[in-house]
Amino acid sequence: MNELILSKLNVATCNVTKHLVSNGGSASLAATTAGDGSATLVGDDVAGTITFADTWADGDTVVVTYANAYDNAPIVLLTGAQNVNASGAVLVEVDALASATTAFTITASGTCVESLGYLVIGQ
Repeated sequence: MNELILSKLNVATCNVTKHLVSNGGSASLAATTAGDGSATLVGDDVAGTITFADTWADGDTVVVTYANAYDNAPIVLLTGAQNVNASGAVLVEVDALASATTAFTITASGTCVESLGYLVIGQ
């Protein structure tokens, strides 16, 4: 396989004919909860999945810290629309999402069970 590694590349148009594959450094996760809430992370600086367990309360946080800081606070997209129960209640309740050059923080507004996916896009 041929490999090209660049620190920056400006492209007017980019056509991907196969898949986008993330190769960011290994991100780390820290959870701060009032109860016994826990979270695990499978992913890197670009994309991954955060899985929540146990008891989360309003105001509890999870911080995902990048292995390599971004030049500017990146855009962070969260996915989790599949996380609803039979009654239609959302199982991961997010009150706030804050992005910084070194990490992003998710603040819960209550229940956090199941998982969220994330995608980080540098600006």
